[in-house]
Amino acid sequence: MRVKTKTRRGGVIYISDILRPVTGLLLAVIGVLLLSSEGAKTLLSSAAARISGTPLLAAALDIPGGGVFAGMSAETLLIEPSVLSFAAAGSGQIHINKTSEGIYPTLGNQLAGRVPFIVRSDLPGSGTEGGVCPAASPPARASSVNPISSAPDENKISEITVMAQNPDGYDAAEGVYVKNNTKQKVDVAGLLGGAIPFRLTGGGPHVLIIHTHGSEAYLSEGENAYEWDTYGRTEDTRYNVVRVGDEIEKILAAEGISVIHDRNIYDSPSFNGSYTRALEAISAQMAKTPSIKVIIDVHRDSMVTKEGVKYRPVVEIDGRRAAQVMLVMGTGEGGLPHPDWMENLKLALKIQKSMADNYSLLARPVYLTSSRYNQHAATGSMIVEVGTSENTLDEAIYGAQLFAKSVAGVLNTPR
Repeated sequence: MRVKTKTRRGGVIYISDILRPVTGLLLAVIGVLLLSSEGAKTLLSSAAARISGTPLLAAALDIPGGGVFAGMSAETLLIEPSVLSFAAAGSGQIHINKTSEGIYPTLGNQLAGRVPFIVRSDLPGSGTEGGVCPAASPPARASSVNPISSAPDENKISEITVMAQNPDGYDAAEGVYVKNNTKQKVDVAGLLGGAIPFRLTGGGPHVLIIHTHGSEAYLSEGENAYEWDTYGRTEDTRYNVVRVGDEIEKILAAEGISVIHDRNIYDSPSFNGSYTRALEAISAQMAKTPSIKVIIDVHRDSMVTKEGVKYRPVVEIDGRRAAQVMLVMGTGEGGLPHPDWMENLKLALKIQKSMADNYSLLARPVYLTSSRYNQHAATGSMIVEVGTSENTLDEAIYGAQLFAKSVAGVLNTPR
């Protein structure tokens, strides 16, 4: 229903007609404030873009993938305000970040038949790691100009082991590689040699495990088969990253580290706002338990090419297959305050070094990005991506267990 009011001369003005341009102007101003100066120019050049009658505004969101399109030959960075899907337009296509999976059908229905588009994974490096190009097919049940089957095609799953072949393209030292997707200078050797900014003292709890995208799950097969709503996602905590978090909790507890595991699902009922909801939970928990020093946000990645080939990053350790893990670390470069990001990175690099020393190739290179991912909440905050949607749950559990042992080793012997 459209709300209307009468003018003094008896005419009719629809309130929505007044608010629409005001809202558009406000969104544009917000976009300019959030963007870098280069991004602001993009906003101004693309303000008139329209898809299905909806204005597209350039903006920078504090969500994974916010910087994944850096280095692309994209002419315009776009965001569709009504669904907050991060996208990039380039070479005649719309590239939608993996983070829009949960509301992908909304945007997909708008784009289908109008503009060619693909969904991209948030794998860092735009294909520089192991030669994998992170272009993703749409999630199942989403409308697309090139739809894929609603069920996974086992013949299109390719196993890989992601590794840094040489230091070119990385900040590296002592076998630790950082894919730096920011303009920040990182002294890996110096950070490895520095002391972490806290010690675990008193009774704790000292570690908070949380899942901003708790519905992220693994390959549905055998005894670990589950009903998914969107491919690779379920709220059943027996099969998603919450189950992986349980294993991390067990290992840390066995090593004498007290843990709080928040098993809530924050990307439901909507993927949008998941980081906001998670931050509210983190803040509330830290107010109750100020002893918390480390926050581990457990995710899983997605690596799918536009041809539908799905990648399973796996490595064999002590005769058992483990999903590779990846630490994703934020900075304040995206515009949101994060003054102590270097302290977070220091801890992450020490954990990365422990994994490299004890479990060769378990860890993919650390990914440093401009977004902050709620990591400003504590100087021991991190995201760990455990495997991808094509890893088995058993592979993910084993990879998480080895990761947790590395975390415990660093926290119990700080320097």
